[in-house]
Amino acid sequence: MTILIPAIDQFEWNGNILTHKPTGATFCWQNGKDRTGEVLIDWKQAADMLANGDEFDPNEIDVLARSIMNKYKGLETV
Repeated sequence: MTILIPAIDQFEWNGNILTHKPTGATFCWQNGKDRTGEVLIDWKQAADMLANGDEFDPNEIDVLARSIMNKYKGLETV
């Protein structure tokens, strides 16, 4: 069994919510419009083996998601 490393192209913005598409894990700021406060996380299937056999390390998903969020903090996304 191989645990996959998440990639930037696996993430998608929907308003102020960042989603890891393969697992459905979502990340958003507590104060969404201001993009400030604590990061709220709904892990969905991040720690599970997916139906296609893929498995991700939730810690790696978290690190990359926060990196993406920090890069776009305060910016409007489409």
